[in-house]
Amino acid sequence: IPGHLQSDLIDYKIVNIQGKVVKQNTTTENSGYVYTMDVSQLSSGMYFLQVNSKTGSITKKFIKK
Repeated sequence: IPGHLQSDLIDYKIVNIQGKVVKQNTTTENSGYVYTMDVSQLSSGMYFLQVNSKTGSITKKFIKK
């Protein structure tokens, strides 16, 4: 997680190409800013990882093969 997003609560979700949230989670800073999300159950295709905190947000595209 980029430094500018580090906050008490971090909300992160995976959104498919149609805009539907397919996975999401909220974590706290106690987890040391190392976050994992199992994507093995997702179908192949393009997705967006959206990370939001009270200090900012970021969206990254990724492809599940």
